[in-house]
Amino acid sequence: EAALRLLLAVPATPGAWTAGSRLRSDLADSYWRSMNPWSVGPDDARELVPLLIEHGRAWSAIQLLSARVLTDQGIQKLDDDTIQLIVKALYSALAADVSVGIPAGFSDYEVDRLLGALRASDVPLDLVAELEWAFFPLLEGSYKTPALFSKLDSDPEFFVQLMSLAFRSADQSPGEGDASEARTALNAYEVLGGWRTIPGTTASGIDGNQLMDWVRRARDLLIESGRRDIGDQQIGQVLSASPPGDDGAWPHESVRNVIEAIDGQHII
Repeated sequence: EAALRLLLAVPATPGAWTAGSRLRSDLADSYWRSMNPWSVGPDDARELVPLLIEHGRAWSAIQLLSARVLTDQGIQKLDDDTIQLIVKALYSALAADVSVGIPAGFSDYEVDRLLGALRASDVPLDLVAELEWAFFPLLEGSYKTPALFSKLDSDPEFFVQLMSLAFRSADQSPGEGDASEARTALNAYEVLGGWRTIPGTTASGIDGNQLMDWVRRARDLLIESGRRDIGDQQIGQVLSASPPGDDGAWPHESVRNVIEAIDGQHII
């Protein structure tokens, strides 16, 4: 125990990590639960992050990645090793026991920063969107989840997947469900509620063909899932964010064309 107290009192150098890991198993566990990682620099941080994850401190690993590995000169494109380290830390945090694993004072800042680094590094949209979906309750703001909303804009199947999580089908009886299902449903509901970009939106306006294809595919899937009416309401909510058209009238011509072509009373 004297050795443990000594190791916890000295800076967390690679030598101290090694010595801490060589202690009797219960003391080694105590070392990794209590050691302060903030004395390490960027190079040692890259080595320390996997060890923190291994010892159940994924949230501390996220903090360390944000504070020591990412630079302050704006988010730069990351190398593959750093990307894999960030992804591993984020997924490990999701799997961690939140009752013991989140450090005091932890906020959404570090997660938001790591996700921003992944987006800036051309990580596949589906991967970043999956992480944004998982961390959405923590991030608490649609502006922090652009990949998630980009996936909704481009993928009607994903839209219907979230609709199926958030809403019962027309022939489904109300059920109690468990707490996990309720949290997932609320998460999906809030994501859908925060989504305001019309499918087919480009830098120059709204691509009418893309929008029409998206709406038709989404409605086909909504009908199959028994969620046509509630789905039409959600589509109508998104279309209500339309800008004026080129002729100055609201909504945009592409949205007008969809409304005219689709037989959906709840869209209007």
